[in-house]
Amino acid sequence: MKKKVSIQDIADKAGVSKTTVSKVINNTGNISISTQKKIHAIMSEFDYQPNRLAATLKTGHTKLIGILVPDIRNEFYSKIVKKCESLLFKAGYTTIICNTERDYFQEENYLQVLKELMVEGIIIISATDSINTDLIEQNKNIVYIDRVPQSDNENIIKSDHYEGAKKAISELIKDNRDPYLIMSKTNYSPTRERTAGFKDAVQELTPIVDIQKHIFRLNVSSDKYLEENSLLEEFLIEHSTNPKPLGIFAINDYVAFMIIKTALKLHISIPEKLSVIGFDDASVANIATPTISTVHQNTTLLAEKAVNVLLTNIISNNHGKVKKITIPVAMVYRESFPKK
Repeated sequence: MKKKVSIQDIADKAGVSKTTVSKVINNTGNISISTQKKIHAIMSEFDYQPNRLAATLKTGHTKLIGILVPDIRNEFYSKIVKKCESLLFKAGYTTIICNTERDYFQEENYLQVLKELMVEGIIIISATDSINTDLIEQNKNIVYIDRVPQSDNENIIKSDHYEGAKKAISELIKDNRDPYLIMSKTNYSPTRERTAGFKDAVQELTPIVDIQKHIFRLNVSSDKYLEENSLLEEFLIEHSTNPKPLGIFAINDYVAFMIIKTALKLHISIPEKLSVIGFDDASVANIATPTISTVHQNTTLLAEKAVNVLLTNIISNNHGKVKKITIPVAMVYRESFPKK
């Protein structure tokens, strides 16, 4: 029978201590690149596989982090997940990605599974505002991305959705556009903040009394952006004959793409008769024809802040200061609303 290779065997072959081998395996400590390569080569030669369970029992650390994401197909979410995963891997952690499909019960089930796997922390990119508090209590090291605070002890990293929306619609109003907000059927916290920014800008900068009449909700979610939408067609036909040119703030870039595609079908000129500003700065905004002006979210910074807060909390054994961080956004001007 082939002898089982131990850490001591690896250490003897490499001419280093067991501690050094252990640090290389767990990606901890300040070990030189040459020593790391040497140890990894010997591990490969012996086909050595570390026993994660044994290490967990010995150290009490699983080095596992859960990431809950509402829709992995959504570019905004996937960028954040990819960056978080990369940063956590460099810090010696393995990630478990849980795609919840925006479903409360699926999210709850994943939280239960992560608890059973004894993950050391969780990043929740939340599409739901209410999460089982009992499960949260049992998973102390949690950072939320884009969530309205439910209590004072939540770590929350978010973009400045309110100011981004307010800036976008203010630009359209100042350009003498008739302002409208077009939304998808979803209504999560970033959507509500963007809607509040729209309302406040309209209230402050126009004589419009019934702001609700300038908000139009589609009957589909934004992942249906490639499909025809008869309600959107009816809206554009009705409003494109107004004396003032339209200025539409789309709740995200996918809705903006739907608006532009429909406007072109109806031969409504952009930006002469219709200007559009989206939100997120997704790839679709840069490849659409015409290209879409939008509000840029810094997904890299969102991920970096979330990982930093989570790891600080883990290292401090959940005694770190609660963080609520708002990341600035920025206007990006393209063809659907050129910079004046």
